Amino acid sequence: GKTYNAQITLVYPDPLPLRPALMTFAVTWAPPLVDGVIELALHQATTSGGDARFNAADGSRTRSFTGNVDAQHGLLRVVGVTPTAGEQSNLSFKLTVDGEEQPLIPLRVQADTQVTGEAGFAVLKQELAIATAASRPAGGTERQIWDRYNALFTDATALAGALAATEVEAALIPLVNGREEERPFDREEIAEHLRTDPANRSGVASAKAQNKVTVFDAFQGKWRGRWRQKNACGLYTAICQDHDWRQTTALAAGSSFYAQPVLLGEDSRPYADPSPGDCFTLAPGRDVDVPAVNLINISTGVIVGAVGVLATAGDDGVRALRPHVGFYVDENKLLWVAEEGRAADHPNRVTYSVFYEIREAGDEGLELYTIQGF
Repeated sequence: GKTYNAQITLVYPDPLPLRPALMTFAVTWAPPLVDGVIELALHQATTSGGDARFNAADGSRTRSFTGNVDAQHGLLRVVGVTPTAGEQSNLSFKLTVDGEEQPLIPLRVQADTQVTGEAGFAVLKQELAIATAASRPAGGTERQIWDRYNALFTDATALAGALAATEVEAALIPLVNGREEERPFDREEIAEHLRTDPANRSGVASAKAQNKVTVFDAFQGKWRGRWRQKNACGLYTAICQDHDWRQTTALAAGSSFYAQPVLLGEDSRPYADPSPGDCFTLAPGRDVDVPAVNLINISTGVIVGAVGVLATAGDDGVRALRPHVGFYVDENKLLWVAEEGRAADHPNRVTYSVFYEIREAGDEGLELYTIQGF
């Protein structure tokens, strides 16, 4: 007989939130095995403690798959039902491959540790206004917040210098009609806009943005649909998203700080089994309201943003998650440098992404919101 290997990919939130969420299951059989069966189960060692189900809070504990499954068709709705109690988890993923049980994969369920929805906007606006202050605060938490974002501007300038000697491969943008469009990066344009004067954060981008209250207007509106994403180091997905990009307003009458609140979030309903319908046929909705804010100090043209809010501040006094600094290119294009993560053993070792936000007209006149980055 033949020997078959199943290459399995599981991507899931760790821990699972105490609400609906998305996970990805993908498998490739080698050599191909069209009738190869894999069962994915949410296994409880005891009936007390953490619990999760597929599809709904009272849904199934198992999903079965036959043959190869790509990441797009392996999007699954999973719902955290009961939080894990104590250090030892009683919940696991259990994979059974063609009748053979595999080692358990421990799984935890816990309530979100972030502030969601409208409650997060006030926190973000306050922190981002501090971050865009024209001068460094005298001390305390305000100085820590200002320094965190100033470090991003400093590193963005360093990235501009590195780009002069670094090749960046063209991006493949997945389009609505299923095609992909290759788009190169204009390294000179990126470097020109990322450079700022360390004394006051001034540069080409801030000069263009100064006194502009409309820098975020191109992205305002309600955006619902499948967010098509293709990363060179990840899986292709087209996940249902529901975004609400609101009007940009001054923080107070006469203020130089203008903020655009945004609610983001995935909608996992189309990935339940059986599916209640396609992303476009369902009423608006999202699994969680992730708050984000873009903010500009129009007196200086300095732009910052963040996505998500911690319930309590970290050691640096910052509650905002994924802090990023922005650079105005034109009315339909913003350039951002975002902090994606810090090494646990080396807090000063930071991973960044550099990306454009672009408002453009796509196929058949569709208005598109596109991110192109590396």
